[in-house]
Amino acid sequence: MLAEEQFLRQTFSEAFDDWSNRTPAFVPRWSQWTSPSGRFLWKRVLGEHNGLLGIAVVMPLLEFLEDQQYGGESLTRWSHDHFDLVILLAAGVLISSLSVVLRRRLTDRAAA
Repeated sequence: MLAEEQFLRQTFSEAFDDWSNRTPAFVPRWSQWTSPSGRFLWKRVLGEHNGLLGIAVVMPLLEFLEDQQYGGESLTRWSHDHFDLVILLAAGVLISSLSVVLRRRLTDRAAA
């Protein structure tokens, strides 16, 4: 958080300081909320697929490695015992792949 604030301060200088002084760091003041001036961009949302994919891969992987180290389960037995994590992995890969395809289509459409 401190590195991000330093970057924003260097990039936006006084404008960031003004914003930072009137914006609480953790608990928002709902009375100060204003509607965004820009429009919602699906392209940006679809660009966040790497974080989702990382979570969907790392959680099952760590669980599998732990079970391998302490229990020596086979992959088949593990996937049967942890079907929820298999679904998480499959859903993460599917959503991430769809995000990449949709983002490319949006980019191609904007270029045309």
